[in-house]
Amino acid sequence: LAGIDVDHVRALTFGMAAASVAVAGSLLVPTLVAGTQSGQGLMLAVFAAAVLGGLGSASGAILAGLAVGVVLSLGRIWLEDGLAHAALALVVLAVLTVRPRALADARG
Repeated sequence: LAGIDVDHVRALTFGMAAASVAVAGSLLVPTLVAGTQSGQGLMLAVFAAAVLGGLGSASGAILAGLAVGVVLSLGRIWLEDGLAHAALALVVLAVLTVRPRALADARG
C-alpha cells in the first residue's frame, strides 16, 4: 500500500507540539516567576476555548479562541480581572445551554 502512515504522522505531530511547548516554556520562565500556581489564570480561558470550539474542529477552535479573547478583553476593560473570568464562565454556560454540541462540532 502507498500513502501516508497516519499513526506515524500523529506521533510526529505530537512530538513536535511537545517540543514547541518545551521551548516556549523554557523561553518564558526566565521572564516570569514560576511556581505551583503558574498559568492558573490561563486555565479557564484555554478550557473555555476547547469546550466552546468543539473537540476536533479547527474552525470551531479559531472561532472559540477569538470569542474567549474578546470576552476576556472587554471584561478586563469594564470589570476587574477576576470578574472578567467570571463573565467568561457565564458566557460559556450560556453558549452551552443554547448549543450543547459546541459552536462548530466536527460531527456536523
